[in-house]
Amino acid sequence: MTTPAPRHSVLSFVYDLLLGAAAGFSIGWFAWIFADRIGDDGTPAFWPFAVSGVLGGIALVRWARSRRGTARWVHILWIPVLLFVLLMTAIVLALRNFN
Repeated sequence: MTTPAPRHSVLSFVYDLLLGAAAGFSIGWFAWIFADRIGDDGTPAFWPFAVSGVLGGIALVRWARSRRGTARWVHILWIPVLLFVLLMTAIVLALRNFN
């Protein structure tokens, strides 16, 4: 007896969670870095930035995938591109500040 393949909606939801969490975490990381550079009270806590970024990223991906028509593919494609650009910028910043 074999288990049936996961339904499309489950796979879609997992994709939304992974992509949204990754994009949101990187956006939260950038917001945290900028808040640290702008503020003069020391380094703020990271978790509020990460949590809000992840929740916003998941909501953004769910919204983009709920669109109908040809514009849906535009929304679905620009989110991974944005994630790639943010992660590459994070690597450049990390290497630049590496002593």
